[in-house]
Amino acid sequence: MAGFGKTPVTTTQTPLPANQVPLSSVAVPGHALSDLTALEGGPASTDSNGNETAPASVYSKDGANITMGLIADAATVGDTSGTLSAKLRGLTKMINDVWDSTNHRFHVVIDNVTALGQGTMSTSSPVVIASDQSTVPVKAGYTEIAGQGTGVVNGINTDLIPSTDVSAYKWLSLHIEGTWAATLTWQISNDNVNWRGVVFTGQAGINQNSSPGASATSNGIWERGVSFRYLRVRATSWTSNTSLTAVLGLFTQATQGVQSFVNQEGSWTLSANTTGGSTPFHLSSLASTNATNLKNTAGNVYGYTIYNTSAAVKYVKLYNKASAPAPATDNALIVRVLAVPATSPVAGTFPVGLNFSTGISFATVTGASETDATAVAAGDLLIDIDWK
Repeated sequence: MAGFGKTPVTTTQTPLPANQVPLSSVAVPGHALSDLTALEGGPASTDSNGNETAPASVYSKDGANITMGLIADAATVGDTSGTLSAKLRGLTKMINDVWDSTNHRFHVVIDNVTALGQGTMSTSSPVVIASDQSTVPVKAGYTEIAGQGTGVVNGINTDLIPSTDVSAYKWLSLHIEGTWAATLTWQISNDNVNWRGVVFTGQAGINQNSSPGASATSNGIWERGVSFRYLRVRATSWTSNTSLTAVLGLFTQATQGVQSFVNQEGSWTLSANTTGGSTPFHLSSLASTNATNLKNTAGNVYGYTIYNTSAAVKYVKLYNKASAPAPATDNALIVRVLAVPATSPVAGTFPVGLNFSTGISFATVTGASETDATAVAAGDLLIDIDWK
């Protein structure tokens, strides 16, 4: 370029000769003060006014504020020292690791997130049902509680099923198995302090007793609806416990009975039968065992209603005997033990008759033992039995 001298005095000579531009220059260490060297520049370009310019290279001293480094410097990430080149390489490496070049977006992975709508609560997150959602089938809820059994039920007033809040359920079923000798009494409460007796129905064919009862002395399954808050199953008498077990099943939906329909065609008339039928018997208990023989030959019992006016469970035992029973010794002749909860009634029917092959007798006692002969008080029980 014309006008570029060997040793210019200044970088901005004024006025500049024709065809000259200001020159950026530096003094090089070890050279004469007047020996100025032009800076290295980048590619030249011309602007809209016809002025041609070029960028100048900039050098940052190592150890000052930044180390530029080399193009081939290894990538560094995190709180690690490195050159600017290494840092930029590390940044682009991290971006590349999470960049989805096909869909042009970042990959995002969230660990330990529970999926929606799975088969069990433990693997599912809450799902909001739409306001216009059509009917969704809902699985009925069921909870199973194991009884305390051997080692815990070891005396009077120990609990096979401890006090349990069952108010969230509509139906319950209690399954008892094992080798044991005791009277297990069902008790209910709403305040978990004051307890009352309640009647369960045994499932016929399992414990061969479909009539209501307030307690159990043998293995079987008993069930009923829930209209109270707390339930417990307590040993009100106890002899031994070798391997007693129990499972209390709680259902959010009540079980339904089976309906049967009969189609009767033609003309027919219903009329009351004025002959035959059962024979009613009524007794208000005396202060004794009230040992009574209803029939001294074979017969059937078709139903009973018994009300307990006292504050403790009482028992009415039916015997297959042609004379008044001896409660302490006639245990082998017992056909049925009816437990009557405190201040409560029990009732049962036998549509085809409960058969007594020798005779029909009964007695009233205060204990569940088959040989108990403790008398009840006068007026404790109001007894009605239909027999034939």
